[in-house]
Amino acid sequence: MPHRLPVPSPVVTGNLVLTTSDVRARTAASPAVGHALVVDLDHAPDPGDQSPWSGVLAAHLARRAAVVHVLAATAPPPHLPELVVGFMPHLSSAEAAARIARRTGARLVVVVQELHRSPTPVIGQGRALCVRERSVLREASVVAITSETFRAAVRAFGVPDARIGVLPDWAHVVPTWLDRLDARRALGWPERAFIAVHTGMGPHHDPDTVVEAARLAGPGVHVALVGDGARAAAVRARAADVANVHVTGALDADLRPLSLVAADVLVISESLSPGELVLPSDLGSCLAAARPVVAAADPGGVAHAELARAEGASVVVPAGAPAALAEALVALRADPARRVAMGLAGLAHAEGHLSLRRALARFDSILDAALTGSDVA
Repeated sequence: MPHRLPVPSPVVTGNLVLTTSDVRARTAASPAVGHALVVDLDHAPDPGDQSPWSGVLAAHLARRAAVVHVLAATAPPPHLPELVVGFMPHLSSAEAAARIARRTGARLVVVVQELHRSPTPVIGQGRALCVRERSVLREASVVAITSETFRAAVRAFGVPDARIGVLPDWAHVVPTWLDRLDARRALGWPERAFIAVHTGMGPHHDPDTVVEAARLAGPGVHVALVGDGARAAAVRARAADVANVHVTGALDADLRPLSLVAADVLVISESLSPGELVLPSDLGSCLAAARPVVAAADPGGVAHAELARAEGASVVVPAGAPAALAEALVALRADPARRVAMGLAGLAHAEGHLSLRRALARFDSILDAALTGSDVA
């Protein structure tokens, strides 16, 4: 039986033990758990991510668990857990979490940030991925979706609505309210230029389209591409003859917030395979930065839907359309009043819907449902 622990609980990551501060007393209505396991394999952390999913949820779990381990490598769990949390997009993490839960009889929560749609129209490797995803999701006690856009796909895999809960994302990079010019000086960026900052270089970003948009927009629009990855060298080569493009590489947790403050506009780009649903990890941070967002996004995708919810905060153009992206950037450069209004709309949405406090309250409801076998509130 799960037992209650009224004192701070350790979070164990390999040989590193962290203890939570700000431990609040649990109510009698919130079931405790003895041992919990957060499985996060093959995750390459962004050096600028100040609050990664696995770390934040593990620390919050420690408020109601005797011990929480974060399993970051394929290995037997250090204890027999009563609750296991896994993640998609790292399908190997979700599958490992499901295997451990199956073998130990633990309750399983799967957090979904990326998914393929129903396997019916998909062939080849995409269909195989869908089959694997469906297997994991149907085993879960609760599937925690990070956007309502995932619900139809999860339901199509055979998971009833009663076992699907929304766990909203939050701003993983907290903007600093340093003056814009001071931020630019710290980064070595032009102080008086109009700067659009592209916020990632991951596998689902499309920096090539952003480089071409900068070429079309001309010297009045400076573009900074923040981040690193397998494609960074190719992007630098592509941008070598575009004087108004600067590829920064990865920025650490001190400099990454400055890049948000230094921007006049923040750019999100998508490059998705057919049938993919992906929540951009940088979307919450962009909205919380009080800067207008320009997104080159797939219609019907997660980014498009979430930005539509943040009414007035963004301009969305088709993914892979550099001319449309350039046109949007040039128009915003000419309209500073609109930029201010868009930034305030994004900040209001982030504070009202994407705060960490709100996300953790939803996580508590999801844990309650997983531990008691009840419907998700």
